[in-house]
Amino acid sequence: MCQYGSRLMMLHLHDNNGYITGAGEEDQYLLPLDGTIDWKETMRGIYNAGYRGAVALEVTNLGYERLNAGEFLQIAYERAKRLEKLYNGVR
Repeated sequence: MCQYGSRLMMLHLHDNNGYITGAGEEDQYLLPLDGTIDWKETMRGIYNAGYRGAVALEVTNLGYERLNAGEFLQIAYERAKRLEKLYNGVR
């Protein structure tokens, strides 16, 4: 990521379970910290790339159907704050 860090304009983040089937199932759009991505290392990479812009979560409620919209958004917000804490902890 550092190679192109100066060219980043925006980021959207989501988690997944790290498998590749070739059937378009790789992007699961899970909430961060629900899959297999190493978020501490990922946030360190984003920081070291020099990115200081906005970040959006690109998630769906698939797999979270038991939650109502408010509950899902509350958890998404909490996860975003945890990612922010990891990012700020790199400094």
